[in-house]
Amino acid sequence: MTEDAFVVVAVPSDRPIEIPTQTAIEPVLEPQSAPKPVVHRSRQEVCEALTKAAESNNLPIPFFIRLLFQESGFKPDVVSRAGAQGVAQFMPETAASVGLRNPFDPIEAIPASARLLRSLFRQFGNLGLAAAAYNAGPKRIEAWLTKKGKLPQETQGYVKIITGRPAENWKVAEAGTPEIRLPRRAPCQEAAGLHAWNGPSQIPLPMRSPFTRVVTAAPHGPIQKIAAQATAKYTARVATIVKTEKTAVSSPAKTAKGAMQLAARKSAHYKPKRAEKPARAKTLRLAVTTRGTYK
Repeated sequence: MTEDAFVVVAVPSDRPIEIPTQTAIEPVLEPQSAPKPVVHRSRQEVCEALTKAAESNNLPIPFFIRLLFQESGFKPDVVSRAGAQGVAQFMPETAASVGLRNPFDPIEAIPASARLLRSLFRQFGNLGLAAAAYNAGPKRIEAWLTKKGKLPQETQGYVKIITGRPAENWKVAEAGTPEIRLPRRAPCQEAAGLHAWNGPSQIPLPMRSPFTRVVTAAPHGPIQKIAAQATAKYTARVATIVKTEKTAVSSPAKTAKGAMQLAARKSAHYKPKRAEKPARAKTLRLAVTTRGTYK
């Protein structure tokens, strides 16, 4: 029964009993904050904000790209089942702690994400543990490092995707740096000065061939000299053969003596055609045979 409720009882009185029309207290609702609007930014604006935020917070740009790409795929309107919001997947309480007003605006969320990662890096000593804390929270990482708790499977896979190495490898503060390769669909690769590469973290450069150096660096090297000499010898040999043949054909006919020698040479090599006489004899034989067959 509420304080403002009245009970009608039979009492002797000349005055009527007043009964209030409202018999219960209405609940007082606290004003709730309106949902934040989703702000869609251009690709150039997002990449410029990412590059500036990474550089000002001493974060490797490829590492920052991989983290945001894993968090939301760079989509500003994503909300996870746990309630994480925006391109950097801030929980509402975390967003409030870093002074982020609208997690659905990439221009605000990306710098806030970089500041949070820098703080986690200072707390845990390397980027691998910073990424783990970004995903699971600093308290879980502290419990895992002090062997008071286990690292969630989701966080283990998250760290492997972001850094290229298992989370166990990052337990030492001086664990090194993450790999630099990026997913093929990740944006802002031009801003990072990189290209998508799913191969090894360190791309080997091809060694310069000594043969390539000789040819390209020395246009008049030994190979070119040998080729030029062979070409010159071949050209001279062809010219000599042509000249010899022309001399052999034209020189005998220049004088009368040469003309006589040429005529004698032709008469010595002249032979009558053998087919003339046998052909004539064969014709005669055929004629005789024909006459004998048909009577």
